Amino acid sequence: MISPDLPIMKSSEDKLNRESFVKSLANVILQSAFPTSFTVGLYGAWGSGKTSLLNMVIEQIERSSTDVVILRFNPWLCSDPKQLITQFFKQLASAIKMKKPTADTVCELVDQYADIFDAASLIPYAGAAIAAAGKMFTTKARKRMNRKSNDMQGQKDEIIRTMVKENLKIIVSIDDIDRLSEEEIIAVFQLVKALADFPNAVYLLAFDYDVVVRALGTVQHGDGREYLEKVIQVPFEIPAPSMESIHDALFTKLNGILGDIPDNRWDKATWAELFQYGVKNYIKSIRDVIRYSNVFYLKYQLLQGETDPVDLLGLTCLQVFEPAIYSTLNNYKDMLCGSIGSYSYDRQKIDEEKIKKAVSHIFSEGIAANEEAATSILGILFPKMEAALGSTYSFGRYYDHRNFLINCNIAVPECFDRYFSLSLEDDAISTATMMHSAERSVHRCVLERPPCGAKRPPV
Repeated sequence: MISPDLPIMKSSEDKLNRESFVKSLANVILQSAFPTSFTVGLYGAWGSGKTSLLNMVIEQIERSSTDVVILRFNPWLCSDPKQLITQFFKQLASAIKMKKPTADTVCELVDQYADIFDAASLIPYAGAAIAAAGKMFTTKARKRMNRKSNDMQGQKDEIIRTMVKENLKIIVSIDDIDRLSEEEIIAVFQLVKALADFPNAVYLLAFDYDVVVRALGTVQHGDGREYLEKVIQVPFEIPAPSMESIHDALFTKLNGILGDIPDNRWDKATWAELFQYGVKNYIKSIRDVIRYSNVFYLKYQLLQGETDPVDLLGLTCLQVFEPAIYSTLNNYKDMLCGSIGSYSYDRQKIDEEKIKKAVSHIFSEGIAANEEAATSILGILFPKMEAALGSTYSFGRYYDHRNFLINCNIAVPECFDRYFSLSLEDDAISTATMMHSAERSVHRCVLERPPCGAKRPPV
């Protein structure tokens, strides 16, 4: 039931209804011919599903055509801009050889093209630095560089002629460009724009727009947006999936974990509050769903018989998305558990002030990612805190020690610690024992209750 935080590989795994977009993009790429390279940009923030979208487009292209040369280039495997460019052409030659074994000449030419990039001065990834260094070149060095540059252009022209003759169509996907260094980012775009702008070569580039624009602006000492617009012919901002589809994915995961949980073990009202006021404010992407459900699955497998599942869901949300707050809760057990005594108004006010002070410490130094949602979760889990802060929720969960103890709610002092462990503490009272004791207590009360109208015998 644990889900790796990995992109999906095929459309059948897609839960966000992106298939129509994928098919349209794949069809346009396959049906179009381009005299030079053509570049599609897929823009999206971290966790927006860029890699999954790339995988689905490539899958659709492979399903629709057997003649296209496809290269999934991973720039992360390269240690510097020079190696990035060299490895690109080496891998491109291998991809052509695998798909078109008869295109030996193209493979050899591309492989030789890669060998030309053995001099760092030929890698145009840092224009200003190269220009400055160029002033120091000797006349002899400049001539050697010009000769190699001419060789490179001649080699490239020969590759283009041969590709046209072989009627090759090449599709290259490059992902996670925004995670490269600034120099490597500019190397990728110079590669696509100038060094590998072959006919009928389509580049699918996936990255965070703002990150790449900043990097291009820094290295090029200009407007990164203008530079990017010169490279990307078709930009697509990946639309964020609807919150409804993301939440549906969460419920599907949780249903798979919880299974057919008995009604008496599932507090629907409290879960509705927790989700509405707390949990849903943190679940913004499929990646959030995976992180949250993975942690909950591990904890639930170990503690399902000794904790309340709804309370465990609420606490797990804080553990995953508010770790700084979660790590402090153990220090405030006495302030959070139980209820505020009402035997004295003055005493009640003193207790409330202590709880408010504890809550202030928990949320000190602005450590909360979402203070309102975190406060709501804590108020629902711990009625004592809710009462002290004067918060009210639609269902008004109130503290009942006996019932909370039977249900192993986190607000009970005897049950609190187990929520922060991965096993039942040695001296803890198990749920089965508490349930048995409660049942015996109720049975004894029934037996000792006098008949209607009769007087209770003296003790």
